[in-house]
Amino acid sequence: MSDIFEILNQIEREVEKILNTALLKTSAIIQSVREPWELYDRGDHYEIIIEAPGIPKEQIEVIEEPSGIRVIGSGEHRRINVYIPISGRVERAKYNNGLLSITVKKQGRKIQIE
Repeated sequence: MSDIFEILNQIEREVEKILNTALLKTSAIIQSVREPWELYDRGDHYEIIIEAPGIPKEQIEVIEEPSGIRVIGSGEHRRINVYIPISGRVERAKYNNGLLSITVKKQGRKIQIE
């Protein structure tokens, strides 16, 4: 009888190992799919924070496009190509400790209705 319980315990441990491995792999996949940037509305401008660790500042380009902003760059072990669909004019870009901060002035104006 004790052999049966030992076998059941062993099966339980193996199933637990398999499930833990599957959960770790799923978590890694979800993290790799997440966009490497955040967008914050600061009133009269937007602030975009892009994760770019390991990419030298000199290898990063911020490009204004008609319907958004593209950021491209590459380092020895990492490459980014990010498109942010936002209208506005880039006021400045600052790189510090692997984070690129882009300030985008909001475009548009209030229209007076007659």
